[in-house]
Amino acid sequence: MDVKKELVDRFIEYTKIDTRSIEGVGVTPSSPGQLELAKMVADDLKGAGLTDVELTDDGFIYATIEENLPADHPAKGKVPVIGLFAHLDTAGDAPGDNVKARIIENYQGGDIDYPASPSVKLTEELAPGLKKCIGHTIITSDGTTLLGGDDKAALSVLVQYAKYLTENPNELHGKIRIAIIPDEEIGIGTEKLDMKKFGADVAYTVDAGEMGEIDVESFNGFMGTIKVKGYAAFPGYGKGIYVNATQVLSKFIAAMNEERWPQSAAGREPIWWVEGFQGVVGEAETKVYLRDFDLDGIEEQKKIL
Repeated sequence: MDVKKELVDRFIEYTKIDTRSIEGVGVTPSSPGQLELAKMVADDLKGAGLTDVELTDDGFIYATIEENLPADHPAKGKVPVIGLFAHLDTAGDAPGDNVKARIIENYQGGDIDYPASPSVKLTEELAPGLKKCIGHTIITSDGTTLLGGDDKAALSVLVQYAKYLTENPNELHGKIRIAIIPDEEIGIGTEKLDMKKFGADVAYTVDAGEMGEIDVESFNGFMGTIKVKGYAAFPGYGKGIYVNATQVLSKFIAAMNEERWPQSAAGREPIWWVEGFQGVVGEAETKVYLRDFDLDGIEEQKKIL
């Protein structure tokens, strides 16, 4: 079978399942679609030739691509166990159901339009990486939903990779452990991860990035909730009494150092941003996300807030 077609077909099937994670529900996985996808991926890993695939009730998948070094190979038993991570959930920032993937073969540059959403356009200014995609196949949604490439592309690749290695025993390698987790997008995906069971010496997350790119370091991420209580008085008689919570919280956000926002920071510089502002006169709330490569840096950000 055409490997590319098999990979793309699998990916598109995965995108059809709504796996948006949901904050604050108190269960893992936080959405039923994640478990539905996990069952599909587990079956596909078994179909790829892996024999020890385990799917837990919490939606975690563990699997192994066994070492295939010959008994007389000098590295037999000495190769570190490599771990590969991916996640089941997609972000909740846009609709994730009824996804209709579009395949653009042999992309030749220029803007990408979305027939189902004419006001949406992907340009090279917004996505400079498009310049590196000339001649490649691009897959998008129809413009009304997420596509779910983060991280269903990785799930598809891991299944294909497992199949390739099991079908090509001449490709010598050590033991490879696969762990697929739920709820990465809401920051709780690793809370129930069994590191002892995973058993990797070093691990890499298969996720978004430039083609061929390997990040050797990850940031620390924290999230805090800020709530403001206001006082709703009749506006005509509000002098000295009326306090609008949304106004107070807006002033707080405006006071946050501009140099730490994502549009101003790069590399290993600390960043923070606000997400999910909501409120009325009497109460307002927002979530502030903090990222830093140094835990002391995170503590500094918390102090500043």
